[in-house]
Amino acid sequence: MALSFKERKERRLNGPDLSRKKSIDKHIKHLVELINKEEVYCTASSCSGRVVLVTRTDTEDGQVQKKGCKWLLVSHNVVDWNDFVGHLRNKEGSIVMKFEPMIMHVQCATLTDAQQLHATSLASGFKNSGLTISNSGNITLAIRSTHTLEVPLSKSGVVLVSDEYVKFIVGEANKKCLKIRRESKGFLQIYKSC
Repeated sequence: MALSFKERKERRLNGPDLSRKKSIDKHIKHLVELINKEEVYCTASSCSGRVVLVTRTDTEDGQVQKKGCKWLLVSHNVVDWNDFVGHLRNKEGSIVMKFEPMIMHVQCATLTDAQQLHATSLASGFKNSGLTISNSGNITLAIRSTHTLEVPLSKSGVVLVSDEYVKFIVGEANKKCLKIRRESKGFLQIYKSC
């Protein structure tokens, strides 16, 4: 027999945190807690947005292998350029900088509940949000921002860009980070007023 939404929510919220970080990002913790207070919603995963610097292994044929990449830097806050560039130097493989926007997966009791939360996410600027309904009928809303960035910085240990360009992309990532913070606050205000 399938579990009820209430039973699935209890199981998820009382189970272990399966994320790499093992905790909720402080920038959206209040929002996660507020959503989980509602009987009809349960957050499944979340990230407040982050800057990631990863190194990927180059294969013999010159391709970049994504499997087994090493995380050099992960920050859920604005990034200091000096700290960033320090991770870029003297590294083997191919380094890529990514800005990954805020995302929150919320399981919803009914389609109407999901549609209401979806309308709130769109109104607050999370334009890449959408609903998924599984074969078993479980409804999940992915609240997502459109603010992404992915830039290759080195290939086979050779930095391909200038320091000025690195400063520029770090600045762009920081702007995206701050914009997502404003959108998250807007989401919180709209959600509280519903």
